[in-house]
Amino acid sequence: FQIHAQTTIGSWQSHNPMSSFRWVGETESKIYAANQYGVLVYDRENESVEALTKVNFLASTEITSFECHPSGKACIIGYADGNLDIILPDGKIINQPAVKNSQAIGEKSINDILITGSIAWLSSGIGVIQIDLESFNIIDFAPIIFDGQNQRINQLLKFGNSLYMTTDKSVLRTNIPKLFSEPSHSEIAIDIPSDEITQLFTFQSEIYFIQKTKLFQEDTLFQLIGTDWIPVSHLSGRGIQY
Repeated sequence: FQIHAQTTIGSWQSHNPMSSFRWVGETESKIYAANQYGVLVYDRENESVEALTKVNFLASTEITSFECHPSGKACIIGYADGNLDIILPDGKIINQPAVKNSQAIGEKSINDILITGSIAWLSSGIGVIQIDLESFNIIDFAPIIFDGQNQRINQLLKFGNSLYMTTDKSVLRTNIPKLFSEPSHSEIAIDIPSDEITQLFTFQSEIYFIQKTKLFQEDTLFQLIGTDWIPVSHLSGRGIQY
């Protein structure tokens, strides 16, 4: 027999699209897949699936970033309004609204999350924020000023003692030990639209990014050599899926 019933009067039911995802992550007991609408959670032990959205457990809508700790300590959800949700291994969700509620002027969207050790680095329109993953409190904050203007930080990459940041115009490099005390940023310029710079990453001790265009088979992989971005010849002008 099949029984169909309406949602109980006074309750809400989510109908957000949960079939394609932008981010994935895992802890010891769960696998996560997230898109702008919510997070799908697969439990390895009982093989169940649960959707987390604003309707049930999440604090905000419009997810803009998602990252899980490599050792499975927590997963962090960043939102367009600067809000943060932290998913603990036991499934408990902690909200951290400090960025959203701050008096800092600028776009507070959490554009990227980088986790190193017990620290989460957040990139946003107001700068770079550090969060302690033990207490989930903000440790430090640095607005990124370059050419006399506050920069919107889109992506972060830590490489040695340097932090690489993509902005709306280029890629900046700064010395991590001085970021929050005596910041000084150098530009690694490249003559392509900033919104086409995606997937800043390291591979075999080298730094790369993908130029993703809207044109058919016109994507390119760039490698940082010295102070220049050089296209990787056999992956230049190709259709790159990621």
